[in-house]
Amino acid sequence: MPRQLFAGSLLNAHAPDSAGWFLAGAGNNGLAFARRGAEQNETYAAQIILFKLPPTRGNEEFVEVIKGRVDMINPPSRFAELEPKYEYTDHRGYPCVRYRSVYNDKEALTTSGTREPMKLQVVSLYCRHPSQQEVGFFAAYSHRGANTDPDLDVPAQRFIDGVQVPQQSND
Repeated sequence: MPRQLFAGSLLNAHAPDSAGWFLAGAGNNGLAFARRGAEQNETYAAQIILFKLPPTRGNEEFVEVIKGRVDMINPPSRFAELEPKYEYTDHRGYPCVRYRSVYNDKEALTTSGTREPMKLQVVSLYCRHPSQQEVGFFAAYSHRGANTDPDLDVPAQRFIDGVQVPQQSND
């Protein structure tokens, strides 16, 4: 269901807020949602992932660790990054990095099962969990297709804003 709540001890997350999404995967470390776009082979994905995060000294080192993680999950042998942008922020009250990019995905899997080049847009937020310092998490919203989606930012930000650390009780 649109905006369905998935509550957890470390994160609360909502499904994307429009129709057509389905839960594509769920595990101990996160959730993944997907839907088809209007064009042939066009897809959208949204995910929340928890991961181990080493200690860092300062904002710049934190950003560098996040860059390393992004490079690890998007290997240059498959993904040619065109427009990366990393921005440190503590707007949530804990360290985060806003990350966005456009890639040429050289081997995107099509709906017919073949592989062909496509554009991949990613809008995400990587954060250090405020009460579990060794845990990082990211919320990412992406689009893959023959062209980029100029309207991706609004639904991406709504999805990312729906991923929150649960309020701690004062019992």
